[in-house]
Amino acid sequence: MFKLKIESDKIFYFCYILLFMENMFSMVPIVNKILNFLGNLTLIVLVFYIIYINRKCEKSTFIKILIYLFFAAITAIVAKNKLLLKILLIIMAFKDIDFEDFTKKDFICRAIFVFFIILLNIFGIIESNNIFRNNGTIRYSLGFFHTNILGLHTLILCLEYLYINRKDVKTKQFIAVIITLLFNIFITDSRACIVSLLLVIAYLCFSNENLSKIYNNPKCKFLIKNSYTIIMIAMIILSLSFSAKNILFRKMDVLLSGRLYAANYYVNNYSILKPFGQYIEILDNIKSENFLALDIGYIHILVIFGPIMIALFFYMFYVTFKRLYKNKNYTLISIFIIWAVYSLIETNALYDIYNPFLIVLSVFFYSYIKGIDNNLRLKKQRDKLERDSYEILKEILKEIYQKSLYYLPKSLAHKIYYYRHTGKKLDLKNPKDFNEKIQYLMVYKYREKYGNLADKYLVRDYIKSKGYEDLLPKLYGIYDRAEDIDINSLPNQFVLKTNHGSGGIFICTDKKTFDINNAKKELDELLKQSFSKKCLEYHYDYIKPKIICEEYLKDKNQINPTDYKFYCYDGHVECMLLCSEREKSLRLDYYDLDWNYLDYAKDEFKSNKKHNKPKKYKEMIQIAKELSKGFAFVRVDLYEINGKIYFGELTFTPYAGVINYNKQEALDYLGSLMKIDDVKKE
Repeated sequence: MFKLKIESDKIFYFCYILLFMENMFSMVPIVNKILNFLGNLTLIVLVFYIIYINRKCEKSTFIKILIYLFFAAITAIVAKNKLLLKILLIIMAFKDIDFEDFTKKDFICRAIFVFFIILLNIFGIIESNNIFRNNGTIRYSLGFFHTNILGLHTLILCLEYLYINRKDVKTKQFIAVIITLLFNIFITDSRACIVSLLLVIAYLCFSNENLSKIYNNPKCKFLIKNSYTIIMIAMIILSLSFSAKNILFRKMDVLLSGRLYAANYYVNNYSILKPFGQYIEILDNIKSENFLALDIGYIHILVIFGPIMIALFFYMFYVTFKRLYKNKNYTLISIFIIWAVYSLIETNALYDIYNPFLIVLSVFFYSYIKGIDNNLRLKKQRDKLERDSYEILKEILKEIYQKSLYYLPKSLAHKIYYYRHTGKKLDLKNPKDFNEKIQYLMVYKYREKYGNLADKYLVRDYIKSKGYEDLLPKLYGIYDRAEDIDINSLPNQFVLKTNHGSGGIFICTDKKTFDINNAKKELDELLKQSFSKKCLEYHYDYIKPKIICEEYLKDKNQINPTDYKFYCYDGHVECMLLCSEREKSLRLDYYDLDWNYLDYAKDEFKSNKKHNKPKKYKEMIQIAKELSKGFAFVRVDLYEINGKIYFGELTFTPYAGVINYNKQEALDYLGSLMKIDDVKKE
């Protein structure tokens, strides 16, 4: 069978170079149309490539990619600008590629490219677009479209050299920065580059130890992580409040070469609140008489791309800073701070393919990036968590379906839910079998009172009020968060579970071998679950999710004790469901009050074994009778461990009212016992 072998790095670099060339020669009429066509084709290739490399991925990665692609595509259409979409696709495509290796390759290729353009200019093949300042200073572009573009490339080369040689002695780095600084002072006169290079010099003046102390100061850490957002807010306020009549504003504007005036013009004439941005014709036509450059990067991207996409984009910066802090990568943190300052005066560094350091934002999508993350265990964890993307998509659609049902009118939601799980129509006007009547009670009855009784922690108060406190397992702790669990304060054997759902029980038989970290991780996920949204069991809305730590009920013969579930109708106990073999595959068997076998379960669910009658069966029946008084239906779950009865839980909605393990005759009979005519709707 033919197999297609795709070399990830080659496809990535091919797409990256094509998009880079498209941007670089966007103003050259001869090649513009060809490169524009190839650029659009590259975007399509990148989308398919991203799908390919993420055919197995983490669920969080899959969701992030879907969300960002969706909003970026809408923004690109509305704003008629694909620049942000391009860089996002390049960032998403940067999976399993070494950032260190990428930086070295980009440095070499960019240096050759810059040298080649300057050479063509020297020989008169490409003209310069020199700019004359009011003071007579000449700014040389040396063949580039604009002097600031030349300055930007030299700054990038300097920062790439700095990053590649970050472990070497700083003398070489100082020399490289000084040469770049002098070049920009006497050739490009790019103020943004000059300021940025001065910041680089300041960075090199600090030792790694001192830099670590400064960056890890709590206030400084907060400012750095949120730097892009803070600067954006500051620039919005400054642009909106700018007044040419104010002397301070006029001086600032002169210093910024009219940038504040331009920003004020755009924020007042083009709304910054349009969700997906807007197309601004005068910004798209540089040769127009009405052209007014908007060079403050933060305002530029906000006006064009809109607040939704920019909020998502800046959140990527925040997450990236967190990851860089985690890896103690202070060089990259410094470089991103420099770009944040540079973007106060220029636009290219924030969202353009020109800036290779934006590739670092790939850490937002992927939990491990080679060359940035220094812990190989992260890669192993990522590989372990990766799943088939098709399965993830099905899971996401299922979650959307479940959550959508919750917000529909209750009767309609239950009819859809019931039909999907049973293949039958739900008759809420005349419910007959067991499942239908449970659905009726879920729609019209079960609310706060039942939530308190379904709460595995609060139900203890109800059990005590009935005089059965001795049935309760010992309680070792109750926690709002998994991180609050102190295993050292617990006995050698215990059980951890949540108070608001089924399943998710963690049994510790020996603290030395128990994986508490894994248990905490899974418990945190369980705390997030909502059974009201998942199964339309609305009374669970009234349960505040907590973690319970109870004594381990050790049965002599098995790890998981046999579960005796009594079907009760307002003080009348009808039958008992025995649950066994939980370690392998749960088996279900029904018995009457005299321990006669009842043929209620479908054959595939039966254990086909003869079970011994509990020694205290009659006492268990009496307990179930007392606990069930006042309820149209409740299932009372009990255990018998080494001759002692223990309480399990009260269940009002077995299997969320869509039981599939009982025969229809059993459902009809068990439903006929449930009196709901006098049930008061709540």
